[in-house]
Amino acid sequence: MKIANHKRCLPHALAALLLIAGGATEALAQTSTVNVTGNITGECRITGGSSLTIPLGTVAASTFKAPGDFSATAGMQNITLTCTSSPGIKMTMTGTQHTGTANTTVLALTGSGTGIATGVGVQLLYSTATTGTPGTLLTRGTAVTIPTGATVTVRVGARYFATTAAPTAGAANATATLTFTIN
Repeated sequence: MKIANHKRCLPHALAALLLIAGGATEALAQTSTVNVTGNITGECRITGGSSLTIPLGTVAASTFKAPGDFSATAGMQNITLTCTSSPGIKMTMTGTQHTGTANTTVLALTGSGTGIATGVGVQLLYSTATTGTPGTLLTRGTAVTIPTGATVTVRVGARYFATTAAPTAGAANATATLTFTIN
């Protein structure tokens, strides 16, 4: 009986084991497909009207005869956005709703106590025309689509809105934020 040379057999045996182990690893390998989706949009920046003060002037309390009456729209101001392309733009108004009405277009007056009017709130209106009186009411928390282009102008005005039949005299100021979001 002849004894094999172990030094010669060992490398062959190790090579065979490595081949078997490599095949087992490949049999266990799994693949996954990853799909990536998204959009590239342009950007818009407010280049005019980033902070507006809309003067409503003095309006007599006797102007309002019933809840829902409103004053003339006044204080027209322009907000200008400059865009790198024509991305979709949405505008959303936020602010404190007047507690005297369920109407979500009516903003509460700022301040309270002596010297502040009661029974009246403020509504903001907008238009994408560069002149004239805005005629579309903004509703708190509801986004509106703004037509886009290289330059976009949103004209904003305001008016008083009676929440009671007999508002009282006093300061009647309100604050709102208009947020412009790129689609």
